[in-house]
Amino acid sequence: MQLTSEELKTYDLQGYLLLPNCFAPGEVEVMRAEASALCLQDFAGKILKRDGKTVRMIHGAHLENKVFHRLVRHPKLVKPIMQLLGDSAVYIHRCSLNFKPAFEDTMWSWHQDSSYFCKNDGMPTDQAAIAIVFLDEVNEFNGPTLVMPGSHKEGLINPITEEEESLAIEEKQYLKSRRTQYMLSRPTVTKLVEKYGIVAPKGPAGSVLLFHPSCVHGSAANIMSPFNRTIAVIAYNSVENIPVAVENPRPEYVASRDYRPIEPLSEDVLLQAV
Repeated sequence: MQLTSEELKTYDLQGYLLLPNCFAPGEVEVMRAEASALCLQDFAGKILKRDGKTVRMIHGAHLENKVFHRLVRHPKLVKPIMQLLGDSAVYIHRCSLNFKPAFEDTMWSWHQDSSYFCKNDGMPTDQAAIAIVFLDEVNEFNGPTLVMPGSHKEGLINPITEEEESLAIEEKQYLKSRRTQYMLSRPTVTKLVEKYGIVAPKGPAGSVLLFHPSCVHGSAANIMSPFNRTIAVIAYNSVENIPVAVENPRPEYVASRDYRPIEPLSEDVLLQAV
């Protein structure tokens, strides 16, 4: 699978590209079943919500499961990613499963993934790329990823400045209640939205959202809908952008230090026996 020149141009301008129906229903069913199976297992990368029962994320899914080990090497992902990164060889920086069950309040504040990649993991530049695989239909009701198209052109944005820290009490309460590392504050979000707007890429299960890590994004809770929203999020990095050593690196299952380039597998790899 190769991206067209028009698709490459769209990604360059917007910072994202939606590819509907990349994976067939049978392939999606295999991935969804394996995601459910992983939720029943215990390993370091499984993150629960405060109730101690509901799974919020699974870091390192490709390290724990053969199907996701194959997914991250699928040619429908690897070949387009290599194009986006200038036909460079790539390795897998991370892979996670993100869960938003129906009637559930998980949300993700506005942020850039490149802040984590560069500041926490030591990437020299933000020239990585992300593939988000929809394991459920993503619609306007179940907490789709919200994107500010073109915001990747800003480069790394300071999450909270000293000026913003000294704002009114209500702003501090907002930060306290919603704070995640590298979250953007309300004034910053407002300015960016005025400049770039907001879109919510949606599509059927099996669709793929290719995504620049500096594109500002977040997602609302799925608390009102009866529809699950499960996605696989895979970050690829060029072997020409290998991270430098950092203090207190994130665990291997969150940010890989295996920089060996990967090779695309066969088209039918997801339907092979587990």
